[in-house]
Amino acid sequence: PPHSLPEDAVPAWHHPNSRAYLQGRGLTKEEAERYDLVYCEAGYWQHRILIPMYDGTGALTAFQGRTIDPVYPGPDRYLTSGPRPLYFPVPLPEGADSLCLVEGPFDAFALVRAGIPAAATLGTKVSPRQVAEIKQLIAWRTLRRLYIWYDRDADGQRDMFALQLQLNPFFLATALCVPHVKDPGECSVED
Repeated sequence: PPHSLPEDAVPAWHHPNSRAYLQGRGLTKEEAERYDLVYCEAGYWQHRILIPMYDGTGALTAFQGRTIDPVYPGPDRYLTSGPRPLYFPVPLPEGADSLCLVEGPFDAFALVRAGIPAAATLGTKVSPRQVAEIKQLIAWRTLRRLYIWYDRDADGQRDMFALQLQLNPFFLATALCVPHVKDPGECSVED
């Protein structure tokens, strides 16, 4: 696991390029600070907003970098340093009876903003470790509803239903298909 974020990382809200991207995704300065989002202008993580992930003790365990370079959306739009955990932007509220699993952090940010407990799987290819984390979460909590909402593209839909099939022997998971939006990150609080 990484021990720290890159030295050249700056708070994402303070850089004009990353601030414009965050505003375009509906994030506020307060959210950028709450999620500890940073931006790298050069080096390996060039033109990426980094989303740090911490364990229960506050130690950095992983981070994911999302490119904001319009010239390079490519297949490596997201890069992850460290293991890919389930990413909870905020801790699951005590007594929460539902959870929505989404692909990426920005999707989770949008749902949390709407008051919906969410976690990101950091891509559509869910690892056996992440499936074990989900099963453990179900066993330890009083979750009654688990939703999976991935992007509407072919890969997202295929992988969403594959995850649903993996989980259904243990818990009835519901795959969500919302026709008027590409992904949860495009939703407004009203949706």
